[in-house]
Amino acid sequence: MLRSPFTKAVRLLLLFLFISGCAHVEFKKIPEPSFSAKLRVLVLPITASQPRTYWTIPDQDFARFSSSMVSRILQQKGIYEVVPQADLNEAMGDEKIAGWQWLANDYTLARDAANAVHADYVFIIERGASGLTYWKMVLINKQTGKQYTASNHVARRHDTEAMRKEFQRDIREAYREIFLMAKGDLFETAVRRGKIAQHRAENGARNGLKKTQRQPDAPAQDNAVDIAKKSNERHSGKTRLVVYDFETVKHLEIPSLILSDALREELHKNGRFILISREDLHHIIDEIKLQKSGLVDEKRAVQLGNWLAANEIITGKLAVLGSTYVLSVKRTDMSTMAALGMGSLKCPVGREESLLAGIPEIAKKVAGKP
Repeated sequence: MLRSPFTKAVRLLLLFLFISGCAHVEFKKIPEPSFSAKLRVLVLPITASQPRTYWTIPDQDFARFSSSMVSRILQQKGIYEVVPQADLNEAMGDEKIAGWQWLANDYTLARDAANAVHADYVFIIERGASGLTYWKMVLINKQTGKQYTASNHVARRHDTEAMRKEFQRDIREAYREIFLMAKGDLFETAVRRGKIAQHRAENGARNGLKKTQRQPDAPAQDNAVDIAKKSNERHSGKTRLVVYDFETVKHLEIPSLILSDALREELHKNGRFILISREDLHHIIDEIKLQKSGLVDEKRAVQLGNWLAANEIITGKLAVLGSTYVLSVKRTDMSTMAALGMGSLKCPVGREESLLAGIPEIAKKVAGKP
């Protein structure tokens, strides 16, 4: 029996209403965690749809591996605080949410979940099949809904370990791509959270709360040199460069880290340098039990640069002078300690985005002529 166009339209409408109803999920808002100036991020791995045959890596393994991988990248950057799985479990309660539900209505459920766990952003790692199998990463600002996406096709292989390594490499590249797109958004959020942190610290000081005393640096361990040897690879024609996190006051630490990372990306695009990763740098920092303050001390910076077999280092400082921000950056030759390039930026308080906009120009100044 032939169905009329009207009947077909009704069936489609009913199906849509059914799906919309199924997508309705209530999250329980968890108690607000201790405030941190870091950007709080909810990491959500999602299998959106199945391929015609099967996934080489089962859904649960994909969720566990991809969540761990992305969480590790985010935590290594120093900019983010990843929402613990226990917090999400508490917010979800007994709810069981399918992949297609997370994707419905432009990730509405993901934003609702972020709100329930007090996250600023949701980082989605999605895989699915639409003709070809694909994966993509999506960073979503919970407040504005703005999205930043990087995607690729999934290479279907029988060698699971090879797939994992390739996916691991692709995830890192996807993060870099998303950071470049979202850095202005991240910076704006970081500045706002920094001001809240400053306000709370000032209130705490007025209420007589004691400041935490910084512990002295522990002596370097012997195996620090062994770790550095792993990074001691010379690349013909290119300079090995360390870009240190910029020195700054407490409430500007996260915006300062974003500026430091933005400078690394600009110098990476320059092509003249082999950048020693922040992760390698902090691996050594962790091994020798240094306090973070040791990062920006010039003598310590030189010592660490030698251990990392760097040819040059870049140090910087973000300061507030009255109602003006001042960012100063210097590139130094490790063998002669001569300044090879310098640059600075100034902007009024309240116009912090000017600092981020000026990073490409700073990169040109400190990199110097090819």
